[in-house]
Formats: sequence, structure tokens, C-alpha cells
Amino acid sequence: MNFFDLGFFLVILAFLPLYWLTAKWMRLNNLLLVFGYLLYGWGHPAWVLLLFLSTLMDFLLITLFQKGSRWKMLIFITGVGFNLGIWLFFKFSLISRISNAEIAFPIGISFYMLRKLAYWFDTWRGRELPPLDFTEYALYVAFFPQLLSGPIDRPGFLIPQFSRKREIQREFAKRTAPLFINGLVKKIVIADNLALVVDRIFRLAQPSRLLFLAGSLGFAVQLFADFSAYTDFSRGTAYLLGFETSENFNSPFLALTPADFWSRWHITFSSWLREYFFMPLRRLCLKLFRHKRILAVMAPALLTMVASGFWHGLGWSFLIWGIYHGLLLGIYQLFGWEKLRNSDHPIARTVGWFFMFSLIVFGWGIFRSPDLTWLSSVLMKNIWGVTGMQWVAFLSILLSVLFYSLPLIIKAGIDHTAVGRGYLKPVYYAVILVILVIFIGSGVQEFVYSRF
Repeated sequence: MNFFDLGFFLVILAFLPLYWLTAKWMRLNNLLLVFGYLLYGWGHPAWVLLLFLSTLMDFLLITLFQKGSRWKMLIFITGVGFNLGIWLFFKFSLISRISNAEIAFPIGISFYMLRKLAYWFDTWRGRELPPLDFTEYALYVAFFPQLLSGPIDRPGFLIPQFSRKREIQREFAKRTAPLFINGLVKKIVIADNLALVVDRIFRLAQPSRLLFLAGSLGFAVQLFADFSAYTDFSRGTAYLLGFETSENFNSPFLALTPADFWSRWHITFSSWLREYFFMPLRRLCLKLFRHKRILAVMAPALLTMVASGFWHGLGWSFLIWGIYHGLLLGIYQLFGWEKLRNSDHPIARTVGWFFMFSLIVFGWGIFRSPDLTWLSSVLMKNIWGVTGMQWVAFLSILLSVLFYSLPLIIKAGIDHTAVGRGYLKPVYYAVILVILVIFIGSGVQEFVYSRF
């Protein structure tokens, strides 16, 4: 299931009239659930079987939990352990062998397991949720616009929309076209072209440090464009079905501090980690390390970001990336630098932004590194590459990144300064459509986050 696949577009176009025409006499939730399962299981029936059976198991356990059983703690631990066990099984064996059969890692499992766990945690905390209904719960887990790579909407936000009367809303329709156009330009023009440049650098045996930094910058922009393109199409598709879903990015490269960055980048995942992992850890550490402020501050940040790195992958690069961001979060909090977010001083904000942007870019270089040996060689042994052809290559890559980033920069400028200048957006979208016509025939690569 790929938003940029022609077959997917045709299937959606055929489904939408059926979806809305049957709204008066059929429960749309049933139709939407079956359609989502068919899309997800197309070519991989085992994946949809796993999704359905794990959802059914959840439903049965949650039903027992809500009936007031005296075994609530045991049921809760079983439900959470069941979901984590499935995820860890596939996580630790991207290709597992059972009875001499190969089972590939089910795409989207890292995302829908987080949704299932969110429901369990909210149930355990006694949060007000809609009455448990199998179709609505299954649809929350397998809502096809979000199934592969999010956003990871909370049950209290998405499930109530399934029980409301659905009708075509003009406001939703107005928001859809810009999301699709922006998604196309981010994916086809920016992300896929930068991927060609970035991949060459990270495939080199011994790139200079400057080339590594240029590749890190390119990857930061590529990843943002790629992932936010998926989110744009996810939200646009949800609007066509009559649902409002969460934004996942909010100008992350304008962040002034680590916490500011994570409140802007992959927002639904960051908020999931903050609420269900970081905050409970923080409360525990404040009790355990009451008189040791360094441990009380650093431990929750480090453990949370290590968990984030582990969620992304099992390689050492992901672990180091998690430790790196955990240290940044802890150090900024420990020394009070998080206050920079609220500063009105232009010089302080500019210096703080440049420093934070540099740290973010370097972090994405760690994330993209093929392995720890390669990364340590680049940072510890290789030359800087400030002369000769290395310098020329560095500058050419920077210019390429800047060139492909122009649509993002221009769009951000229009969004922030176009009050009272409504003509700028139509001109922008007209130019973008021309650019898309030029690039559309170059093909579309796999979404980066579909690998996690």
C-alpha cells in the first residue's frame, strides 16, 4: 500500500463514491474496516491475519478488564505483554524461520502496536473512552490512512469520530488539495532527489568529515520531506473519508532547544513517548533520586531516547543516536537552557537556533550511518576535506540541498508572511504544479519510515 502508487490512487478513487453513496444505508465503519484490511493484506495475507487476531485478543482482554474483574492487574500485564511480545518477536528477527518458512517483518507493526498500547494505558488509567465496540476498536488500530507510518492518534481523539454521523464537509475538501500537492512535491521533487545524493555519500568507504556533514544535512531535509509527505497524504485521505487527524510536523528545523525540536518533529510519536514513557519515568526518578538532581534529570531523558532509538532499529547507530539525543535533552534541562524557547532576545534566539540546528543535523548523520565502525572511522580517523576536490564536492552538495529545499523555504515564508497577500499562495501552487509535471515521470521510492 503506497500513497504514490498509481494502483492505490485508482483503488481510492473507485472506493470513495461507494463509501459516500452507501452512507445512508450502511455502517461506514464496517466498510472502512474491510477495505483497510484488504489493502493491508494485499499480497501478504499473513499480515492482515496477525493484525486481526491480535486486535481480537485485545478486545477480549479489554472486555474482561472493564467488567471489573479482580484480576485487573494480571489482565493489563497480559495485554501489554502480548502486544510487546509480538512486536519484539518480529523486531529481533526481521527474517524469522519457523518450520522452515520465512516470515517477513510486517510493515506498520511498530505504529499500530503503539496505538494498541495507548488504548491499554488509557484504559488502565481510567481515562474516559467511548464504550468498547469491536468494529470501532479494530478500525482505530487499522485505520488505513495511518496504518503504515502514522500519525499515531490517541484513542480519545480518533475513536469518537467513528461513532459520529459522517458527511462531506466543505472545509475538509478545501484542505485536501493543498495537502496532496505539498505531499507530492516533498516526496517526488525533494526527498527522492536528495536520496540519490545522500545515498552516495553514506555508501563511500571513507568520506571526509565535511562530506559527512553535508550528507547529514541532506538526509535531515530528505527525511523531513519524505515523512511529512506521508503525513500530508495520510491527513488528506482521512479528510476525504470525513475524519480529522493530527498534524505530525511543525517547522522542526526552527527549534531552539531539544525539547522544542521533539515537540515539532514526529509530534504524535514524541507525545506518546512523553506521556506513556518519559513522565512515569520522571516521577519514579524524582522519588528514587530525590537528592541527586543529575540522575533525576538525566535518567528519564536518556532512557526515553534510548527506547526511541530501539524502536527505530536494532543497529548500534540507532542506539548511539538515542543516547545522543537523551544527553542533549538532559543537559539542556540540567543547565536551564530550555528557557531559551521563551527568550525575546533576537541575538540569543539566532545563536541558539544555529547551535540547535547544527546539533540536529549531526544527530541525523549518526542515525543514517551504516554502522558504528563506519561512523567512528569518519569522526576519528578521516580527514576534514577542506581543500581540493573534497571542498568542491562539499559545496556542490550544499548547493544541491539548498536547491531542492527551496519549495520548503518558500512555502514556509508564504505561510508566515502572507497575511493580506492571498495571491501568493495561488501563484506558489501554480508553479509547484508545473514543477511536478516535470518530475512526475521519474518514479517514486519507498517511504523511509515504512522500514521501521
